[in-house]
Amino acid sequence: MRPAPVRRIAAVCGLLAMVPVAILLYTGVLTPVEAAVRASAILAVVMMLTRLASWGLMQVLQAVERHEAARRAMRAAENRVDERGGA
Repeated sequence: MRPAPVRRIAAVCGLLAMVPVAILLYTGVLTPVEAAVRASAILAVVMMLTRLASWGLMQVLQAVERHEAARRAMRAAENRVDERGGA
């Protein structure tokens, strides 16, 4: 699985996190410099969370694939024993 869905979800969350900054900038509560600092912080956090989520998702998917491969190997071994008329 490619991490593209995780990136898309992170992009949407990042844009939603920018809405309060945009509103504060529009109303004049924040200066453009303050808004840029907050936006940079949001970007950094979203990027770190995206990497963490991608890594975690890949670990889970790899574990499932290993489990399924082991399960198929066990079934193949059982079928070979049955075909030989073994125990």
